[in-house]
Amino acid sequence: MYILRPEQKELTVAATWGESNPMAEPFWPDDCWGLRRGHSHLALEGTLDLRCAHLGATPPDTSLCVPLAAQGETLGILHVCCDVVDLSHAKQALAQMVADEIALALSNLSLRESLRQQSIRDPLTGLYNRRFMSESLRHLLARRARAKGELCLVLLDIDHFKQLNDTFGHDAGDTALCEVAAVLQANVRDGDVVCRYGGEEFLLVLPDEGLDNASRQAERICDAVRRVKVTFKKQRFGPLTLSAGVACAPLHGTASDVLLRAADAALYTAKNAGRDRVCVAGAGSSSELHEASGDATGV
Repeated sequence: MYILRPEQKELTVAATWGESNPMAEPFWPDDCWGLRRGHSHLALEGTLDLRCAHLGATPPDTSLCVPLAAQGETLGILHVCCDVVDLSHAKQALAQMVADEIALALSNLSLRESLRQQSIRDPLTGLYNRRFMSESLRHLLARRARAKGELCLVLLDIDHFKQLNDTFGHDAGDTALCEVAAVLQANVRDGDVVCRYGGEEFLLVLPDEGLDNASRQAERICDAVRRVKVTFKKQRFGPLTLSAGVACAPLHGTASDVLLRAADAALYTAKNAGRDRVCVAGAGSSSELHEASGDATGV
């Protein structure tokens, strides 16, 4: 059984039965006559039947390719091969019946995964949503407590976002949100959680990360966003800037709501101090404020 990977537009082996040795390398849909014609394709040795390119240099005596299709979508092929002259009509009918059942099951799995993604992803930016973040943060904090490590939150807000919407329109604001989301995704590690927290706010959950490293990461993100050139309908606007608040467990608390309040308070400190900067929770003096345009030069 070969599955079509939509992101790569190739077919790869997903499962095998019997003693056959299928072509292990991925192949393109046009290499299979069953997919090109949209129905089962039987090829017999010694006949003028078209042979699929994916069978390789030494094709089997008999080859049957049955497309896996359901809900108007092509999902792959069921490939049956044997070293006999022909497959009986009964076996061909059985192969078609099995392919139909497999296609329906795959379609249901795909639909379930699509619904799951819709439930945990923000539809505009593609980032995780607040619901997923809450569940993840609870689990990550429990793991942090067992390992006696650290975990940091970085709450970020696009500066003067309402003014941007009022000046250029909400579609331009959506473009800005997507640009910032792309920067966030490009500047986090595997295992970090990036979510759209609400409106123009974003939240990073950084497990196994200390306060200093999290602050430097926030500075890098602010600097990267500042360099983004946002274009909407051939009109360029910006630069965009971010204000950010950083909180760390266990230093600023061990419960999710306590940490979120600490990060939110640090964010408001950054806003009140002039925006376009990163502040750490609990920082009270100006010497403890990390300005993106100042202290970040050594990062």
